[in-house]
Amino acid sequence: MKNVGIILIIVGALMMILGMLGDPLSISALSDLCDFNAYTLGAFLLCVVGLIVHIVVNKKAVE
Repeated sequence: MKNVGIILIIVGALMMILGMLGDPLSISALSDLCDFNAYTLGAFLLCVVGLIVHIVVNKKAVE
């Protein structure tokens, strides 16, 4: 439970990286991902929610 926030941040960052690497790697399934606003917004929200979850969970762990 302590690492859930970090895992969410990593998944969101990997989603952003995969969306941008589609064109240089010539992978057609990934090449259009960065053009979809829902995909980009979802990856961003995963990073933000992961950061918030990490702060809240670790704050409760210290108390």
